[in-house]
Amino acid sequence: MNTDSRPLVSVIISAYNHENFVVQTLDSILADSYPDKEIVIIDDGSTDRTAELIASWVELNSGRIAIDYISRPNKGLTGTLNELIDKAKGRYILPIASDDCLMNDTIGERIEILEKSDKLILVSDAEVIDDKGKTISPSGIFQYYRGQKDNYFTENGLVSEILFNWSLVGPVCIMKREVYDIIGRYDTTLIQEDWDFFFRAAAADCLMFYDRIVAGYRVHGASTHKNKAKIIRLKKDTAKTILKNIGLLNFSKRLRMILKLCKVYISILKTALGF
Repeated sequence: MNTDSRPLVSVIISAYNHENFVVQTLDSILADSYPDKEIVIIDDGSTDRTAELIASWVELNSGRIAIDYISRPNKGLTGTLNELIDKAKGRYILPIASDDCLMNDTIGERIEILEKSDKLILVSDAEVIDDKGKTISPSGIFQYYRGQKDNYFTENGLVSEILFNWSLVGPVCIMKREVYDIIGRYDTTLIQEDWDFFFRAAAADCLMFYDRIVAGYRVHGASTHKNKAKIIRLKKDTAKTILKNIGLLNFSKRLRMILKLCKVYISILKTALGF
């Protein structure tokens, strides 16, 4: 890539109660060799030492990378993501959670791919790691969540995987900021904002896949699958996302999505009844 035409990449972070991980997250961004990048980070009302650790890191590293940091009361993830987009100055946006990390020095090569393409979002893969950084799975998409790898290499297959076999994990995408003008921002009424966003991106044919491990996706804390109320809430959110976006699909995919919606409702009923 011509160094005179390198676009700015904004790495955006909504930080919340990740005192054990956020410094590693920030270090991983700094370690990537792509020089034209900024960190835009909001501490979303953390109740642990996250804000303090970020402030110390910013003070230590502000001369090495452009940083825009604020700490404020909690507004929730989706509202914070939308605020981060407004604050970001880059042509490209790379969202990352404050407990995940970048890997393998890939920002530059991913930007080069997108610069040559009319697609708006480049999706890659992540290694799954535990709270100590130990590898749980070498592939979040294809092993941990059992995505069908062959499908990711065709446009229709990639769309089908996003819509019907959701398996994306971690900070695996870089996007051109104009994607938000085309498909909209993050929906603050949903808790599964990522699938809703990628549902709309898939329907608008915005996606392409690059077969590379670009990040670490961290799995830690209490398991959702043990909490019936959380399971039902997530499934209801899935149904809400389908009802909201089903009109964006063509006829054949709409029929498949109606079948998926029926299965979601049956699953909600079974969970509520303890089956």
